[in-house]
Amino acid sequence: MCGLFEFSYTPGSALNFYTAWSTDPWGVGVAGGHAISGVEVKEHAYWPGGSASYTLRWTGNTVFHITPAPEPASYGMLALGLGVLAVVARRRSRP
Repeated sequence: MCGLFEFSYTPGSALNFYTAWSTDPWGVGVAGGHAISGVEVKEHAYWPGGSASYTLRWTGNTVFHITPAPEPASYGMLALGLGVLAVVARRRSRP
């Protein structure tokens, strides 16, 4: 069970979101976090009899890149388009 909440991003500013997740099927143990790119990531976990938390902060040497990944369908369309071009080229080369 997991979730992503209050996700926001504006080009040129920080990526900001909250998370929550649990591997406990009874919902007794839970974990979550808050991330602000360029600033920090905080995570916490609670379970019967204990808890834990940590914070990771960005420094001047931290690099953060968001790179769009093509969808699998994009590769399929590319392959289909190249196949059509190959068939057309083959038909045109026949006498």
